[in-house]
Amino acid sequence: MDKRINPEKLGNAVGANADDIKKAINGNPSALMSTLTPEDREMLNALMQNKEARDKLLSSPEVNKLISMLMNGR
Repeated sequence: MDKRINPEKLGNAVGANADDIKKAINGNPSALMSTLTPEDREMLNALMQNKEARDKLLSSPEVNKLISMLMNGR
C-alpha cells in the first residue's frame, strides 16, 4: 500500500471505512463498490472497462487536484 495514503482520512473524506479503503488500495474494491447505487456501480464499471475514457478522466486537472488533496490529507 502506498504509504502516502492515509486510509482513515480518505475514508472520512469519501464516507467509507478505513478497512474498505485498505482493501480497495490492495486490489479488492468490492467493499467500496457495494456502497454505490446500482446506477453508479454500472457507470463506474463501464468507465473502468473503457481504457480511453478512464485514461482521459484520470489525466484531467480536476482528478489530479483531487488525488493530490487526498494524498496530502487535505
